[in-house]
Amino acid sequence: MVSQRRERPAGGEPPLSGGSTRALAVCVVLLGLTLPPAAAQWTQWRGPERDGHAPGLAAPDAWPAELERRWRVEVGRGHASPLVDGGTIYLFVRDGEADRVEARRLEDGGLVWRAEDPAPYRPSHHAAEHGAGPFSTPLLHGGVLYTYNIRQRLNAWSAADGSRLWSRDFGDEFEHPHPTYGNSQSPVIADGVLVVHAGNPGDGALFGLDPLSGEERWRIDGDGAAYGSFLPTSLGGVEQLVGFTQRRLVGLDARRGHLLWEVAYDVPYDNTVVTPVVHGDAVVVAAWQTPLRAYRVSRGAGSWSVEVAWENDEIAVQHASPVLVGGRLFGHSHRNGGQLYAVDATGGVTVWLGPPRQGDEQAVLVAASPWVLTFRQDGQLEILDARAADYRPARTYRLTDAELWAHPAVWAGHLLVKDRTTLALFGLDARREAAVRP
Repeated sequence: MVSQRRERPAGGEPPLSGGSTRALAVCVVLLGLTLPPAAAQWTQWRGPERDGHAPGLAAPDAWPAELERRWRVEVGRGHASPLVDGGTIYLFVRDGEADRVEARRLEDGGLVWRAEDPAPYRPSHHAAEHGAGPFSTPLLHGGVLYTYNIRQRLNAWSAADGSRLWSRDFGDEFEHPHPTYGNSQSPVIADGVLVVHAGNPGDGALFGLDPLSGEERWRIDGDGAAYGSFLPTSLGGVEQLVGFTQRRLVGLDARRGHLLWEVAYDVPYDNTVVTPVVHGDAVVVAAWQTPLRAYRVSRGAGSWSVEVAWENDEIAVQHASPVLVGGRLFGHSHRNGGQLYAVDATGGVTVWLGPPRQGDEQAVLVAASPWVLTFRQDGQLEILDARAADYRPARTYRLTDAELWAHPAVWAGHLLVKDRTTLALFGLDARREAAVRP
């Protein structure tokens, strides 16, 4: 059982204001692109709703023979996804012994501002290939950019000019404050509260903070931190955050700092990386060497119940968070040497499995109904028809020759790709000549 303790500052809980005088959003005119600036929105982990769905990307009947690369610039290392808001890109990267936060123009990738934060770190030898982070994707909200580094230092930056507004270093409270391979959890705001999980294996706490000041509103002590990130959703008619601690799957009332429900989820190698998917009253989860599983979560008279709705032991997932399109789950299993899959989200029955021995433990999937965009670790993009009865790529593109570890940003006909060290903007124009149909 996770213990609870709630703390609130005097004066209650003021609502978060998007027009705070302490932090103003950057407004940069977007030139040379074919969409209005307001359409460019990818402001947190896995997109606006944190569910891997691309906003405003109209489903084309056909895809071009090639993708147009508009520009490419050197940026830095790390797995953090680029963010985009209107005409501005925000990056969280590694430069030597420091983390670097940047704003760049969407028009041409040019630098607007840059800030640095010293962050010495030596990765475990098991993760040495992936470097010293950052692994966590920032959060852009109300003109403030929140970064959560590999050692669990949480910073709030002005999106307008990169000035630091406040900082909270959980190293002051936890010895060696990170999971074994370093923090990869991305911060989230729900009900006006900024939520992060901090701690080390076996000892941690969930924190609810005031987004403008960093002051603590509540704290839940107990389990260690997981690698995965929380998903805002609704279950039983109640808004909540759903996600992992080190050893549990939980539902959290972010406003009150109260655990609504929890179920044990102890998996090999502390591999709680995958972001859950919610389908109706079911929460679908996956982990290394653990069957793809759906928990039915229901609210009764004053209590919650959690039971297994279905399991699929053909599929297990190392890193690739699945997406939901048309009642089907699409993802990448590490079984059989790695393969894509489609599963009926209601009953858990496998619809199809892609070719085996594909490796690709870092595959990233983005939904743009009726399509699924699959970004492979080797730098390729596959376009899949979510309605198809079997694995049948409509198109395959080469985006980069370097490792593609960060989650791309996708919106309204555009694709922003961060590989090992570079950032590139591509157009997704289905009206070009030589387009093909599935």
